[in-house]
Formats: sequence, C-alpha cells, structure tokens
Amino acid sequence: ASDVYKRQHLSSLNPLTTYYVRSYGVNEFGTNYGEQKSFTTSDAKPILTTNAITEIRAKSALSGGVITSDEGFSITQKGLVWSTSPNLTVSDSKTEQGSGNASFVSTLPDLLPNTVYYVRSYAINSEGVGYGNEQSFTTRDGIIVLTTTEIILISSISAVVGGSLTENGGALIDEMGFLIDTLPN
Repeated sequence: ASDVYKRQHLSSLNPLTTYYVRSYGVNEFGTNYGEQKSFTTSDAKPILTTNAITEIRAKSALSGGVITSDEGFSITQKGLVWSTSPNLTVSDSKTEQGSGNASFVSTLPDLLPNTVYYVRSYAINSEGVGYGNEQSFTTRDGIIVLTTTEIILISSISAVVGGSLTENGGALIDEMGFLIDTLPN
C-alpha cells in the first residue's frame, strides 16, 4: 500500500460560513471515512497592509497601502484613514485613491505640527471594509534651526556674513537671509 495524498480546491463557498469536511475511500470491501475536520471561511473583506510612513513634515506625511487580496470581490474604493486617536475607521479623515487592486500612495494633508497621528490603509469591496495595520507617527515641530557663520572680510564699510540651515523643521523654507542692526536682538 502506498500513501497517496490528494488535494482538491473547494470553490463557490460562502463568506463567514463554517464547513465540515472528511475524506472517504471506496473499495470492493466497502466505504471508509477519514477524521472529520472543520474550517470557517473568511469575511470576504479586502486584505491589505499599510506602508511605512515617510516624508514626515510639520503639516503632512506620506504613506500608502498594498492590497494582498480582494477576496474575490472588486475593490471600489481605497486609501488611507488618519486621526489623532487610534482605532481608525472610514468615518475618520481619509484619502480616496480610486478602485482596483493596485498598490497606492497618499499624502496626508493639513496636519498639525508636533502632533501624534494614527494612520492605516483601507479598501472597500461589496462585502465591506478591510483595513491594513495601524501605525503612528509624530509630525515635525516646524521650527527652523540655523547657524550664523563667522563674519569675515570686515572693512570700514562692509563685511561678509554667512549662515547654514541645520533643520527645516519639516516645512518648506519660504525665505532666508540676514538681519542687521546697530542694536542686539
């Protein structure tokens, strides 16, 4: 006798349903059955993961999602949800990145500086909303850090000054320059 293992793909099952299955065999001496097993099908909501948060600034950040399965139902909407509170749902602030199974990237706009935010991806199909893993991050504080370099080539009517930007605070620099006066501060 040889060990023969067969696998059969079971299709057309219903979501969130418990099924019982057991193997059987028939020969000239009768029918015999294997041990009964059970399984429950998934809820058919999309399965996805949330990308790492990148390009964190004082008022925005970047993330996205990767859809690993639509569970057999077309995805009609996808994007990111975010808030200053955890346990996010599509009732929170959200981006909308269209439909379909393709990975996506979204900018989280209009954030507050130096604030903790929670974010996760979402995808919607006819069976409901699937969510990716929830992540948190802190926006940058928006404070610019710069240094004034040594003043050189000082004459009776001129001098050369310089500076360098050490930290933009997570925001675009609108203007940089030097202030000069005969009084301090």
